[in-house]
Amino acid sequence: MLKNIKTLFKTILTVTLIFSSMIVISCGGGGGGGGTVDTVGTIATDGPGWLIMYYCAADNDLEEVIMNDLNEMESIDLSAKKIKIVALVDRNSSYDT
Repeated sequence: MLKNIKTLFKTILTVTLIFSSMIVISCGGGGGGGGTVDTVGTIATDGPGWLIMYYCAADNDLEEVIMNDLNEMESIDLSAKKIKIVALVDRNSSYDT
């Protein structure tokens, strides 16, 4: 009986170590795509840029606040920084088309 428990423990420990090793190995740390850093420390804008996807449920008492937030995002010119924002807003049913 004690031998079976030791064998089970060794098996569980071995499997845990194998999976832990696989997780550590698979974490590659990203890999490019974000542009390059020049000598001053700013990020160069020759890369692909950013896409920010914004979703909000505005079919409640916060609709006015959320619409003001959207207007603020809309007023900023982000084209020089290669940033685009896509918004999906779930509004009150009275605004459905």
